[in-house]
Amino acid sequence: KELQIQSCHFFNRKRRLDGFNCAGNGVVCREKIPCDNSSIIRLADGLSEDEGRVEVCHENEWGTVCDDHWNSADADVVCRQLGYTGGRPVWRAHFGRGTEPIWMDDVRCNGNESSLVECAFKGWRQHNCHHGDSAGVMCYLRKSCTSSFCVRLSEGNEEGFVQI
Repeated sequence: KELQIQSCHFFNRKRRLDGFNCAGNGVVCREKIPCDNSSIIRLADGLSEDEGRVEVCHENEWGTVCDDHWNSADADVVCRQLGYTGGRPVWRAHFGRGTEPIWMDDVRCNGNESSLVECAFKGWRQHNCHHGDSAGVMCYLRKSCTSSFCVRLSEGNEEGFVQI
């Protein structure tokens, strides 16, 4: 029931200069983590973890963002929130049409925000678009870890080898 891997007890670890030697350990996530915080965003249906349709968590439900006025400043904020150095916007449901509620429209970031929900927008679920107008991003290089260590799955968001 631990929420972070740092809380788990590690067995049979071999200390190396560059971390732990845990070769061959993998994980498959069977349940998607429910959203419960409006500052959480994710990328959906991209070919890799650094691209996809932008989805935001609000009222415990994932929803999409409309691409009206979607630009580089908006993409940079999304990508930086996810730990990348920046990104570029894509439009017209490039990564597929969402099926969730359309939560945000007319997003206007100035580029300095630390979270997409800090940007100006029309209001929750107030929009004049459809799922064919879903906003997406292609993010640039991931930043170096700033915490004691970072964890990711080698094959994307739901399965793969655990990389620390």
